[in-house]
Amino acid sequence: MSMEADLTAYMMRSGAITALIGTRFEPVQNVQSTTMPAVSYQVISAPVAYSHSGAGLHTWRVQVTTVAATFAEMLAVAGAVKDALAGLRWAGAGGVYASFVENMTDGLASSAGQMGYYLRRMDVMIEL
Repeated sequence: MSMEADLTAYMMRSGAITALIGTRFEPVQNVQSTTMPAVSYQVISAPVAYSHSGAGLHTWRVQVTTVAATFAEMLAVAGAVKDALAGLRWAGAGGVYASFVENMTDGLASSAGQMGYYLRRMDVMIEL
């Protein structure tokens, strides 16, 4: 399995996360008609550390974005996501991963003629 599939399966095993977003954990970005709150993720970079014996440590920088209609709702979902990924080891079909939240930024997005929604982007390092 890929890291992306393992990450999705891991996040969907979290009762705290699924209670807030159901199965709305999507790659790259949430589709426009997605019910909020929702979470998306995208790989920003994925360097591999090589040695004389071949491929070694795999590290992915993943941006995880939480979107919600209210600031309080965004904070609740982002908090559950951070709790699942900050400084933890978790197992997937590809092996045992370690994840670390390195940075977070908040924002407000809006569409033409619409109020907008709140978002938090997290930079997460995932190692295998």
